[in-house]
Amino acid sequence: MEFQLFISQAFAPCREAERVWQAVATEAGVALTIVDINSPAGHDIAERLHVTVVPAVAVDGRLAAIGVQTEEEARALIPAGGAR
Repeated sequence: MEFQLFISQAFAPCREAERVWQAVATEAGVALTIVDINSPAGHDIAERLHVTVVPAVAVDGRLAAIGVQTEEEARALIPAGGAR
């Protein structure tokens, strides 16, 4: 599974989302890519996935959540067994 966290470094809630997702991804053993929408490459990826709000999480190229999740909410987005 591929997890992408879309953020803007200038937006404080994104820093909290990054902290949560880094911890949960490490715990679950899943790969997490941080995508800064302010970079040209990040903007292109966000546009392709129709991400218009940050923070946002995509799983396998599909928007899965927006906003800042708690660690429990983030864990719920990861299937049992983590990466498959």
